[in-house]
Amino acid sequence: MFAAFFGQHTAEAAGMVTSEYVYVAVILFPRFGRFQWSNRYGNITTNGLESLLRLSLQPPTGSTFDEFERQVKQRSPKFGYSYAPQERVDMIVGHFYDAIVMYGNLLAQLHAAGFSITDTAQAAHMTQNCMSFYSPIYGHITLDANGDRLNAYQMTKFDVLTGRFEPFVNFPNVRGVTLRVTGPSRWRGRDHLPPNEPLCGFRGDFSVCHKNDASLGAMEVAVATTVPILFLSFGIIGAFIAGKRYVKKHWDPDWWRVYLHCLEDTGESPRNSNSRNSKSDVIAGEGKPGQVPKPRIHVPCPHAMMATYRGGMVTLVELPDPKQRASPAIGKAMTPLRKMLHPNILTFVGIAVTDEDICTYLIGDGCSQKSTLEAMLRLDVHHLDNPLKFSLINDLVTGLVYIHASPLRSHGSLTDTTCLINNRFVLKLVGHGLGGFRSPDELAVPEEHQIHRNWRPLLWRAPELLRKTMTPAGTPKGDVYSFSILVQEIMLVLPPFGTNHQSWAMTNLDIKDVVMEVKHRTFPPNRPRVSQSSCPVFLCNLMEDCWQENPALRPPFTRIENELRRAEVFSRKDIIEHLIGRLDVYAQTLESTIEETVQSFMEEKRRGEQVLFSILPKFVAQLLVSGTAVLPQIHNSSTIHMSHLDGWDNIVAVTHNPRELTHALNTFYAICDAVIEKYDAFKVETIIDSNLVVSGLPASNGTRHVAVIAHMSLELLAAIRGRSLTTSIPTSCLLRVGINSGPCVSGVIGYTLPKYCL
Repeated sequence: MFAAFFGQHTAEAAGMVTSEYVYVAVILFPRFGRFQWSNRYGNITTNGLESLLRLSLQPPTGSTFDEFERQVKQRSPKFGYSYAPQERVDMIVGHFYDAIVMYGNLLAQLHAAGFSITDTAQAAHMTQNCMSFYSPIYGHITLDANGDRLNAYQMTKFDVLTGRFEPFVNFPNVRGVTLRVTGPSRWRGRDHLPPNEPLCGFRGDFSVCHKNDASLGAMEVAVATTVPILFLSFGIIGAFIAGKRYVKKHWDPDWWRVYLHCLEDTGESPRNSNSRNSKSDVIAGEGKPGQVPKPRIHVPCPHAMMATYRGGMVTLVELPDPKQRASPAIGKAMTPLRKMLHPNILTFVGIAVTDEDICTYLIGDGCSQKSTLEAMLRLDVHHLDNPLKFSLINDLVTGLVYIHASPLRSHGSLTDTTCLINNRFVLKLVGHGLGGFRSPDELAVPEEHQIHRNWRPLLWRAPELLRKTMTPAGTPKGDVYSFSILVQEIMLVLPPFGTNHQSWAMTNLDIKDVVMEVKHRTFPPNRPRVSQSSCPVFLCNLMEDCWQENPALRPPFTRIENELRRAEVFSRKDIIEHLIGRLDVYAQTLESTIEETVQSFMEEKRRGEQVLFSILPKFVAQLLVSGTAVLPQIHNSSTIHMSHLDGWDNIVAVTHNPRELTHALNTFYAICDAVIEKYDAFKVETIIDSNLVVSGLPASNGTRHVAVIAHMSLELLAAIRGRSLTTSIPTSCLLRVGINSGPCVSGVIGYTLPKYCL
């Protein structure tokens, strides 16, 4: 019918293919018996197709249906049908499959609820009670109260450019979910679909379309046109005036003011302390008598401090000296900073002032700053490799592009101390928009006689700004020059114009010589030396372009960003993958270090136990190692051996060399220990030439202790008899032995040097 209506130009002849008409064709099964939109009854015009919306079931998408379709094609020849190579499986086949899945779920629910699977009444009740199940093809399927499946539908619209019907609106199968428009809503010369009812009505009998014989005069037309325009103009002017009054009434001129006593201690210990943060003692303390009191805050790096304000962490950056008094003009000057939000910009919170209205700190968002760029490069604890360096440069460029596109237009004081590094290794810029706090002495032209001036910030100042008084806000081209010096710092991990790590110790006078050489326009210009072996070629060329003597030849940051984007290494994704790789290497190194430490600890533990076992019985030593208290113990039966050398006094008298006497004692102890180790006995104590040995404790051996001590004593007598204990003088000693058996008490005495005593 549609083809007959549009193909024979019947619709065009009746004027029913304009943008006022919409035709909706309902196609329940888009693939099964689908209609061919062709010239069956002549050529169907594009106007006719553009007036048509097709409503059909939403075709399945995804790999699940593709797998189902593959298996259907593979198994269909067994049932007498074979699909052509390009033929698609109709979605109704999947519905038949879902019917089997639904029936299986229904039987499972009947069985789980305690009903018989042949109970048809209960099965019908479950089906009509909004049953739902999971389809392996279509996902979650829901039946309504009538047992009908809730399907997803799709409306398509003819696209003149592609010559196909493209998706226009999706109707989800979930109730309560709004429609989702997937295509443009333009409709043949208008930006939206035509209204539900024509302007003149379906019969053309609305009064708005009837011709009115009464015509308006020129004056009436002028009045009808002018009066609405005047009312609209007065309304706009009135709204503007009312808005200004409202803003003025509700504007807080002190929105930026934060008093120091509102800043609280972070409770963290200082980090990255070095010789340069000598201010830490004053900043973190109460101050000296006669000075402005400081808040109790901790200093994680020389130029950025952390504190808490209104329950959140904030970063404090000290303002340059001399400190200024707070004034209403500061609020207006800080307004652009309030609106600047960027991942590589320190978000502005306010200015910390004392009770005397002296501005002391810039307050930014608390982003867990680790250090400044200067402190990180000086210490080089991270051992920066190229991916980490490229990440810092990328963050630096991104932040400067944002600043140059903002109302500030430039940073003005870009140095390595105005670049903060947080705990996620993200670089954040600070110090922008603070031109009003810079003193005239800081902006003045540097001269040779100014030996007490702080020359270090001038290392980043562009040559043209060194030859004249610098504007407080700086210049965009001056930022480009400062950026090139920072790139040299990052890539070489050296200070500006530095050649080795000792350059960090450059004195103020050494820095003055470098700055004055840059100022005096030498040929060739004095610039940092960067070898291509330590920096990629494209980055070396970029630095040379950025520190050109002529500011007009320096590229803007938008061009710098584009050049860096063309290099694959400048990607945040790459740095994240690199950091993960470094963490893996660190974990492996840590595991090996822990393993070596544990092995060393176990070796030392073994040696300590050996020493302990040599001075205490093994049983007692094990109790002490395990932390168990060793209480005095009564032994009912034991035997002790007491002996000393008969003739030792003669040896001492004839031996005048302490080494010889020590050698004699060691020889005596070695003979005795070799014999005692053969028996179930323990040497309790040795005093010069006397030994005390016991058997039968701490581990009882019945009555064998008598025989053990007797045999051991006889062997000791034989080992010492006739033995010379000295080498220089022949000597002879005898061993005098005493034995006693009976009860005794044993225990450990002492804590520092425990001793097993009887």
